[in-house]
Amino acid sequence: MNPDKCPGEVVKLEPGSVTAKGNTANLKNDYNSGTNLCGGGNSNEAVYTVTATESGYVKIDVQADNFNPSLYARRECGNADTRINCAGSFNNDVSIQFPVLAGATFSVFVDGYGTGNEAGPYTLKMTLTPSVCVKPICQFVRPSTVDELMTGLTVIVTGHSAELASSPSIS
Repeated sequence: MNPDKCPGEVVKLEPGSVTAKGNTANLKNDYNSGTNLCGGGNSNEAVYTVTATESGYVKIDVQADNFNPSLYARRECGNADTRINCAGSFNNDVSIQFPVLAGATFSVFVDGYGTGNEAGPYTLKMTLTPSVCVKPICQFVRPSTVDELMTGLTVIVTGHSAELASSPSIS
């Protein structure tokens, strides 16, 4: 697949982590984050289309070599209005987190942050922490450190529908 255009590289995200290495220097500036807060307006980006195999919490980290990264996720690859989460940094690393349901597909963009053409090699790590379920209640958990888990989102399931009991604090 072409990492420069939607759908980009296709990734099946199972519980645990997936790591990908890439370089945005030879790609094009086809997309932006849809907000000035996250950058990505003038830089080249790589695109990944990810499908979660289980419900849970996704944490995505990017470590950039020699450029300031921007990282954003969308429900629809080519539609900036479907942004799930985003972050940009004048450091070499940035991360985002959000809950997902089993079978959900979303797009992840590794972009540059700032006003210049920020581009170069990067390492992308996507981690899926499965939700913990004791029927009929499932709890999405978000890792805050390697040894500690924090409660994020509780879903109460009734029949074939679900309602949110609380919402996560996404950082």
